[in-house]
Amino acid sequence: MKEQRELNLLEPWSVETWLRTAELAAANGLFDEAREGFARAREIAPENAEVFEREGHALARLNDTAGATASLARALELRPQDPRIKEALKALRGEGQGFGEDLAREAAKVIAETRPLEGEDSVVLSEVVATKVFPSGLASRFEQLIVRAQTPRGVEAERNQWVTYSPDRQELRILRARVIRPDGSIVESHAESERSLSDTSTRLYYDARARLVSFPTLAPGDVVELSYRLDDTANDNLLSDYFGDVQGLQSEAIKARFDYYLFAPPGRTIYSNEPGVGLEKREEAQPDGSRLYHWSGRDLPKLTPEPGMPGGPEVAEPLHVSTYKDWDSVGRYYWGLVRDQLTPTDEIREQVAELKKTVPAGDELAMIRAVYDFVVSRTRYVGLEFGIHGYKPYRVDKVLARRFGDCKDKASLMNALLRVAGIDSRLVLLRMKRLGKLKPYPASLAVFDHAILYVPKYDLFLDGTAELHGTGELPVQDRGATVLVVQPDGGSVLGEVPEAKAADNLIASEYEVALSRAGDATISGKTVVQGLPAPSYRRTYQSPATRKQHYEQGWARTFPGLSVKELNVGDLTAIERPVELTYTMQVPRYSQREEDALSFQPFGQGHSYVESYAALSARQHDLVLSYPWINRSSFRIALPEGFAARDLPAPVELKSPFGALTIRYAADGASLKVESEVLLAVSRVSAAEYPAFRAFLGLVDQALSRRLKAVPAIEAPKSAQVE
Repeated sequence: MKEQRELNLLEPWSVETWLRTAELAAANGLFDEAREGFARAREIAPENAEVFEREGHALARLNDTAGATASLARALELRPQDPRIKEALKALRGEGQGFGEDLAREAAKVIAETRPLEGEDSVVLSEVVATKVFPSGLASRFEQLIVRAQTPRGVEAERNQWVTYSPDRQELRILRARVIRPDGSIVESHAESERSLSDTSTRLYYDARARLVSFPTLAPGDVVELSYRLDDTANDNLLSDYFGDVQGLQSEAIKARFDYYLFAPPGRTIYSNEPGVGLEKREEAQPDGSRLYHWSGRDLPKLTPEPGMPGGPEVAEPLHVSTYKDWDSVGRYYWGLVRDQLTPTDEIREQVAELKKTVPAGDELAMIRAVYDFVVSRTRYVGLEFGIHGYKPYRVDKVLARRFGDCKDKASLMNALLRVAGIDSRLVLLRMKRLGKLKPYPASLAVFDHAILYVPKYDLFLDGTAELHGTGELPVQDRGATVLVVQPDGGSVLGEVPEAKAADNLIASEYEVALSRAGDATISGKTVVQGLPAPSYRRTYQSPATRKQHYEQGWARTFPGLSVKELNVGDLTAIERPVELTYTMQVPRYSQREEDALSFQPFGQGHSYVESYAALSARQHDLVLSYPWINRSSFRIALPEGFAARDLPAPVELKSPFGALTIRYAADGASLKVESEVLLAVSRVSAAEYPAFRAFLGLVDQALSRRLKAVPAIEAPKSAQVE
């Protein structure tokens, strides 16, 4: 103690020195000296939670329960998510449960209330979610799931339960994980493992992890009960004092009972939507000025998945809560978060000067394309989604220097480069189409998963992650997506990216077919691909070593047994130009003999738009298609010597709200010309329209599958030519 007291004289402003003195005094039973040491430490650092935490532990050892409780309570005020302080305070107060645990339902009672439902693989008997929001926007969350696995398939679905969390900023504790048998016996054993959510294949790296809780002994008829706590432990909120949550309500199992509790601190208003699944909402003021919101539902219907269905919120609206009232507030906050990251530097200016050398002076569109090409083609996509950088881009000079970044990094770099070039642009927060559209209320940051750029002058959206896409080939998942164009001066509103137009997405092919008497054919042709189909062609044919293989695979069903003799592609790195392919292929069975005639399908075999776009006989949900398109083909078929076309079909004209089909036939001596154009005019078909859509595709398939005949010329009627 003597040396410690002397150290206090030498370092009178050292918090650590006074804390050591106080703790040493407490350990030796020197109550007054301990209090004096802690008092001096509090004077020096009155907002330091550690001071009060260490004082609380020391006073507890001195049996000063009241003093220890007061000190730990103050520590918890300063660091509300610290689980160690919470546990210590609970122990002093004699509290047996943490926040939300008192809202858990008794499993035995829940099981008795809901008998097995015939025909269901599994049934969620009860789901309870309780979240306490602190003034900082950080939160503590409790969840309880009670689910019955009724069939072997239900067992496979419920055997493994996943919980995601961020170890650096959250503490996850599994409170209960057990299996309850039909006879009431309980199996407490389970297995736990963890894995990173980073995906090296997509070059996305997260600080989040997933805890897997497994029940290896689960059998049909058993009930799984899982409850856990997830506490934010960080000292600060990455997103100021914002809180938002999107809670799914429906799943592939019926939910007999669902409860969501939200405790909001005094002075904070919670905004929410009104999901259309019969949830009841209650709101109660609490004695301390906080408010309790409670949403509850009974017998929530299960979601039956279908291929091509809209994203979750459109078929099963979630509960969406947020502390933001409107989208302008979200836009203002996000601009404040990212503004300084977009500041151009000398390196940015030098890069713009280099790019200007490659474009005509004063040509803004050419400059936009040059900037876009640089960011897309010469800046790799790598996402380092750690901490605040899950939301906030890195500084543009850093992105430029290391030549990689994620979606918001690339959008920010394009913004800075265009600003130096004198072209105005805006950052855009985007919710990909596959996730489904949310209702516009409430406003929230939780709904977005992507970032792109918008150039107002040209009404042009640019995705810096869209490798092999030109500026006019905005990816499918960005089309029709919900967006917030972030306005620096305020006025941000929620909007939607326009869908693509069919005329912009064209595949045009011209084929020269030399048909032999034996039925085989040599086909030479040229295909030009523009718009949204083009990137997949660039990707498929990038490697010269596999081009012929991929081309043969693409045509194998149409022309079985074909072999590619020659294939040439244009410059696939020229992303602003359409893709061009020229080829020669040998088709062994283009036609077949029918007595003296040759019978063939000019467009080849296996055409089935029904199979590709409308495989289900009926639908419960809308069908979401990739994009509208036009496929135009022209076949000039040279018939074998001495043969001519016979009984050519009449021209085909099909028109519907979903698209159109045109086919023209013309014969001229020993040659035959067949032209077609298929138009898909829509990107979405409602469930009510689906039967008509499927019928239209069936007519298209039927028309394209029609067989033609060539016979020896002496048998062909003189009127074989059709104009």
